[in-house]
Formats: sequence, C-alpha cells, structure tokens
Amino acid sequence: MTYVGAAAAAPDATKLRRILTTDADTTLADFIEDTTGVQGVSHDLVVRPLQWKGIASNERNFVRSAMSFHFGMLPRELNPNYLQPQEDHDSDNDQVEDEVLEGEVSTLTIFTMSIRPPALFVPKGKEDIVSRGEKLFRGEKVDDKSIVIGLANSCASCHMPSLPLYNSLICVRDPRVDVSPGGSYGLSNITGLVARQQSSKQLPIFHKLRAALDDKNPEQLGPNRKMVPDNQHKADLDALRDAFRIAIEPVGCPSAGYQFDLNMPVSSPSEGLSFCYPRLANSKDRDGATVIHVPLFSDLKRHDMGEGLADKFDQGTDVSTIAVTRREYLTRPLWGVGDTGPWLHDGRARTLLDAILMHESLGSEANPVIETFKRLSCEDQAAIVEFLLALRLPIDCRYQPCFEKAEDCHPKQLPQPKP
Repeated sequence: MTYVGAAAAAPDATKLRRILTTDADTTLADFIEDTTGVQGVSHDLVVRPLQWKGIASNERNFVRSAMSFHFGMLPRELNPNYLQPQEDHDSDNDQVEDEVLEGEVSTLTIFTMSIRPPALFVPKGKEDIVSRGEKLFRGEKVDDKSIVIGLANSCASCHMPSLPLYNSLICVRDPRVDVSPGGSYGLSNITGLVARQQSSKQLPIFHKLRAALDDKNPEQLGPNRKMVPDNQHKADLDALRDAFRIAIEPVGCPSAGYQFDLNMPVSSPSEGLSFCYPRLANSKDRDGATVIHVPLFSDLKRHDMGEGLADKFDQGTDVSTIAVTRREYLTRPLWGVGDTGPWLHDGRARTLLDAILMHESLGSEANPVIETFKRLSCEDQAAIVEFLLALRLPIDCRYQPCFEKAEDCHPKQLPQPKP
C-alpha cells in the first residue's frame, strides 16, 4: 500500500484501517496498491498452496469444494444464502438437503491435515544412487566427472527441499462466525473447482485482521507507542502496522473454532492415532528459535510453464476477482511423488523422466533448468529419478505383511536443509 496523498499532508491511519478491514475500494483516499513487483502469488498477496494451479488458500476451502465437485455432495456452507431465511438447502436438486454439515467439513479438514507426512524410503542396494540423485537435485557437486549444476539451474531452485514452519498450531474455523447478521456468506460459483468469495477480504486471514483492528482507535492499538506530537500520524501508522503483524500470526482461535498442534505431541506414538505418526521433528534455526523444516519440495509459488503445459482457459481462484493464467502452475510439492504417477496435472507423463523433460516448452520459466538437466549424463539423470522415486507416501505400519521384514516399513527422515 503506497501513500499518494498531498506531500504536505500526513498519511491518515484511520483511512488506511478502513481500507484494510472493509470491502471499500482500495483506491479511495490517499492510498493505492502497487503489485507490479509481485511474482508467484496473486495481487492480494495471499499464498494459495492447494490444487495444481494454486487456487485454494486454505484446507477447508479445498475440502468443501472437493466434496461438491468430485463427490457430488454439497456441503451446507456452500448453500446459496447460507444461514439466511431464504437459504436453499438443496441447490443441486438431488433431493438431499444439507448433505455435508459444517462439523463434517471440519472433521474432514482436520483429518486431511493430520495424516502423517510422506517420507524417504530408500530401496536396499540403491543407497548410493539415491544419495547422488539428491545432491544433483540440489545442484551440489558430486564428483569431478559430473558437471556442477549450481542452485540457480537445479530442480531445487523452485522445488525447494524444505520450508520453515515456526508455529505448528492450526485453527479450523467455524464458517458460521463469518456470516454477519442479515448478511451474505458471499460464496459464488459453487459448482466449480473451488467456491469463490466475492472479495479477498472475506478470506479467514482478513477476518483475523478485522477482529484485531475493528473498533479500536490508535491508542487502543498501540497503548505503549511513542507520542510524537509533531508526527502523530506516523505513530498511528506504526500502531496499525504492529496490530497487522499480530493479526496474521497463527496464534489463538475464535471461540467457534478448533485448534490443534500439527506436531501432535504425545509421550509415545501409541497414544495417538496410527495414521498420524511419525510427525516431523523440531529443530533449531540459526537464531535458536524452534522450527519445523517441512520437506515439501516446493516454493508454494506459481510459475509460467510455457505453452507446452498450458491449460485451455484461465482458472478461477477462491476469490471471484482473481484468476490464474492458463500457463501458470503452482510448484508441485514433490514429497510422495514416487507414488503419484502418472505425473503432471493431466497425467500425460508416464514416467518421472518424461515429467521432467515436459517442463521445457516455449516460454517456460523452467527452460534453463531443463537445458542443464539434459547436459547431465544418462547415469546422473537416472540418479535424480531414483531420488524422486524414493519420496514415498506414508505407509501404515499396521500392514507390515506387505514387507519382507518389519523394519522395512519404517522410513528414513526426509532430507533436511543444509545449515
């Protein structure tokens, strides 16, 4: 948000707070949004980490839309005029009203976020080639015979081996708290891949911001802020900035919500649900803060993949005014990729090698990386594929007869970031 008011006047924190917490036109007053430098995410700066195109910003949104689109079961919270007197309880006309209730969507959301993370399963006898493939994937030097890829031209330049998670608390909101009395839930296009809000400001992150800022004057927002008579507007803006930072921190949960810890701390896995364990381990970052390195193998950004992988049409997101262009795709998280073939968004790649090579096409951001990959020897290309094949979906150890030995069921920890 950039201040473009009169040079002699000071930015007005009250106007800025109104822009941030209401559906007011963001060009009003003395502020404009400049998103020309934004890359990889939509202009509302909301990260959408779900679905191939990166169109869903939270798990609940993903789950309820999947229930409707893939299973033909319409969650009640997608009903037109939800919770209003004129609510349509059977808008899909299948003679079943309110097919999936709010609590059931919440339960499915919690379940999908609780499944144990994928892991690295290295077949016996392939330890060396998988290790070599991991180094090549990261762009590291493996020996004097192979070319040095470097990070910029490696798979890891987009498929980042891990992303840090500093707070493992998750809040599953009750959608009923987001409906104002006599108002509308604001969902549209309920038959599409994702149910769309009318505005970004109806997303959960903005509800948190509104709760933090509504009905609070600058003194309430920052009671300990410095009083600077000659520059009081700056003090007000600083208080607003601090309140915004607090609002976006994933701490606490509305009274009508459910909060749980992704780490699911218990004294032993036997005390928890079998499908949840093992969890990812805590570690310390360089500053000593507790962090979980989540081995997604993604940067959670969208990239232009060129004409070769382009869709027929642009894809709408969970906000009706925001779409993803036909050539853009979310960097696909690769954990578990060894078990998810055929590959790519439409299953056109029958092997992982095919999937890698199909990243190259007219206008693709991946072209330099694929050119480097093609310069590798056949053995080194195969090593990268073997590494990817070792990234497996979680296996339930209750079904150990699938393995020659029980210990084969237990995976190794996924690769962690280098210090």
